[in-house]
Amino acid sequence: MKRNDLRKMGLTPDQIDTIMNMNGTDITREKARAGHQTNKEVQRLRESCITLLELLDDPEAVRSILLHASRLYCEQERRKSQEGRE
Repeated sequence: MKRNDLRKMGLTPDQIDTIMNMNGTDITREKARAGHQTNKEVQRLRESCITLLELLDDPEAVRSILLHASRLYCEQERRKSQEGRE
């Protein structure tokens, strides 16, 4: 929002100041809210990465993960072929 645009609308300097202050308050509030959500997401991703890295240290855990992924892939492929027949 620009002051010149508000002037062109015929608003007084006091009205413009009030609108600009309200807009600034809204922007600050939304930036703070977005930053808080981003911080939570970053923390969640860090925790997930740590968990995955710990799993990769254990060969049996890696084998289990790969087996699970393989099963999911096979199920997905079966569903695709069945949907193609219908």
